[in-house]
Amino acid sequence: MRRLRKFLHLSSSDRTLLIEALIVILVLKLGLWLLPFRVLHTYSLKLSQVLMQPHGLEGHRIQSIVQSIEIVTWHIPGKAKCLARAMAVQFMLRRRNHQTSLHIGVTKRTDSVLEAHAWLEYDGVIVIGGVPDFNRFKPLVIL
Repeated sequence: MRRLRKFLHLSSSDRTLLIEALIVILVLKLGLWLLPFRVLHTYSLKLSQVLMQPHGLEGHRIQSIVQSIEIVTWHIPGKAKCLARAMAVQFMLRRRNHQTSLHIGVTKRTDSVLEAHAWLEYDGVIVIGGVPDFNRFKPLVIL
């Protein structure tokens, strides 16, 4: 009940941003489960162009978009992995006519297991997916 009260006390634009973030992250999580990554990524980029907002960020800073994805991620079942979060922020920023680059990197752990990580950059700065030991990941794909 406290969360609902807190949500209702937000400005209408912040509520709209959270609702958009929730829809985007849920669709992308489902899409990653059902579709090959390349197909989903291509469709999400095309859809972001179709749904582009004419006025850029419309009062939302990039950090607000990242925060909205992080907030809804904590409140959905099963959370969301780094790839879904990075793709969601990319979709929301591209809708607002901001070009980003999605990076997927891999590293080999000491126990010989491959580990993958995704992050999103805007103007060369990581906006989501930064981790303390991030340099250990070797970029595999940049989209």
